[in-house]
Amino acid sequence: MNPLHEPDRCFALSATPSGGEGGRRSGEVALGFMVSIHIRLLENFRTLRRFTRLGGLAFAGWLGCAAMILLGSESLIADPPSAPSIAWRHSTPMPEPRDGYAAGVIDGHLLLIGGAYWEGTPKNWTQKIFCATTHAFDPAKESWKKLPDAPVTLGYPASASLPNDILVCGGLQNGKPSGDIYAIRKVSGEFIWRLYSQLPEPRIFASAVTIGQTLFVLGGTREFEPFDSKGTCCTTQTARNTVWSLDTAEAAPKWKERAGYPGPLRWLHTAATDGTSLYLFGGIYQESTNAPVQKIKEVLRYDVAMDRWSRVAELPETMQTATACSVKGKVFLVSAATDVLMFDPKTAGFSSLNPLIQKASIPYIAWIDPFLVGAGGENEIEGPRRRSDWTFIGRLSDTPSVRSTGQK
Repeated sequence: MNPLHEPDRCFALSATPSGGEGGRRSGEVALGFMVSIHIRLLENFRTLRRFTRLGGLAFAGWLGCAAMILLGSESLIADPPSAPSIAWRHSTPMPEPRDGYAAGVIDGHLLLIGGAYWEGTPKNWTQKIFCATTHAFDPAKESWKKLPDAPVTLGYPASASLPNDILVCGGLQNGKPSGDIYAIRKVSGEFIWRLYSQLPEPRIFASAVTIGQTLFVLGGTREFEPFDSKGTCCTTQTARNTVWSLDTAEAAPKWKERAGYPGPLRWLHTAATDGTSLYLFGGIYQESTNAPVQKIKEVLRYDVAMDRWSRVAELPETMQTATACSVKGKVFLVSAATDVLMFDPKTAGFSSLNPLIQKASIPYIAWIDPFLVGAGGENEIEGPRRRSDWTFIGRLSDTPSVRSTGQK
């Protein structure tokens, strides 16, 4: 356990359904307390009778009432808080399936921007293609709409949402590594593109998160490193551990270099926020085509105010390349193996949620209250474009159907 994170977890024993220090849950604490009270009452039964004979009936009655009050109050404290359940289902298929896109939310709509797909046929895919196509999905109407194309073709950029903009950061733009940041905004009912800023240097496969008006860009690679000339992805020799921030509320925003994340370099990591701190989940690393794949089994927390990183949890293996989504101070992780977990930043614990209904590697999951929404990516069905056209909607409820994984 990291001593820097110890204060954040000191009340986990009685506050969370996912287990506290030593793996004991609040219900177990209450049960142990009640058993202890019962044993002590039985052990002192003869003493109570002696008090009664001596005229201590009032005292014995008081002792019994006190025990009942303690039992009742402990039972109330031990009840676990309600946790969400997710009712997953398929929605309207994506019009042009693709992966490696930028994404964000504007006006209650999920926007998917650019991305990659394949030409060819199953078992004979000939070339990866990058596009500038932009679509918006309305979860209320379950409909897709074509929007103006991005100014450049895009592959594997980072992206994040501000109140009025979606920022598309770097990636492979027009076939080359880029640091350009483009923004799309809705103005008088129309979606408008503009060049917004530029990263300190090009980044591909980075993660981007906003806290308030501040944009954070984490990690990524300096180059695009496919295994072959077709575009099959990827090695990671040029991975970086950089963290940059940009206060977009400033009159003349300037990038600040923050403390780089610790531990091994990686790509296919995912990042999220609880509104205060940043969290970096998992990732993998492969130095060359024939080198072993290193899987990163950790959750890192970045304290924005202190500019300091700490390791707070071990990530379940199925979540090492999961997609993260911030929901009401928690982080939902959706894997390609249908597993869905909820990470509680206050306790650094995981809880299992309702699994995805089919295996799919979805690059981006959006929270559009009360829905989790995701589309595209890859699945086991090699249809046209070698990409998934599935759109998933998960409706959240407060039904207490979460079970603890017991992992930290």
